Amino acid sequence: MEIQTVEFSTARILASSEIQWESYLTGNMISSKDLQLLRRYDKRAQDSKWSLLEEDGVAFVETFLVVLRKVSYQEVAQYTLALIKELLDNDPGRAALFHKTPSATQGGGQLLYEPLLQWMRADRWHIAETACTVLTAVLSARPGKDATTAALPFRSVAPSIAPSSPSSSSMPAGLPRLPSETGEPFAIEAVLAALIEWLASKLKGDTGSSTIPPVVNSLSVVLREPSCRVLFLKHEGLVNLAAHMRAKGTSSTMSSTLPLDGDAMFGSSTTSSRLHIQL
Repeated sequence: MEIQTVEFSTARILASSEIQWESYLTGNMISSKDLQLLRRYDKRAQDSKWSLLEEDGVAFVETFLVVLRKVSYQEVAQYTLALIKELLDNDPGRAALFHKTPSATQGGGQLLYEPLLQWMRADRWHIAETACTVLTAVLSARPGKDATTAALPFRSVAPSIAPSSPSSSSMPAGLPRLPSETGEPFAIEAVLAALIEWLASKLKGDTGSSTIPPVVNSLSVVLREPSCRVLFLKHEGLVNLAAHMRAKGTSSTMSSTLPLDGDAMFGSSTTSSRLHIQL
């Protein structure tokens, strides 16, 4: 993936782009209801957007997911992800809306999570980064998360990052494999595994400086779940993270940001001390 040096921001993307939503109705990618909702929401002042979300937030979020699922143009995905990030930045609690959508309630959530994983494959770093940020927020808000993650059988989950061997897969290394591509029934642990492995892969080698902050931000959320910490260790995430911290001299900042609980990661339940990386 090419890491672009051009600086993007949510506000800049939303202000500088103009999406012709009507063309996607003509192409049968969105429905007339989707078009109506997009027209009501897009280019409105933020206060008006927040009022619309209070009125029928689930419907608007579902339409954004439909666009991400049905429209393959990167410009449209970038814009739609910016709309989603904007509403989450304003109120992170809105991530709960995603779990009330038809995409979340049908098929065990596959229609909710796979479009975000799909756009993490984009060759534009800003799109992949924003899709990862949104996926992290949505996963963190999933119902029953605390009651289920401790029992997730991560050690039995097949690798969800495409292997680097050409003989085993034609997909480039470091891209998240969609749960639907594994041939297994959809399960939330496959989504978590794909996210953690993707994040760990971004810490390998000499990645650009623009890559590390969003990766660390996502890790600071998902590593609150003990099973995700185990998977992060499995993919040498901690070793590679320490290397970046050593190179940039940011050990104190990152070690206080990341919830790296040594006992949860290594299987002990006797204490709950935080694991600090000593460089």
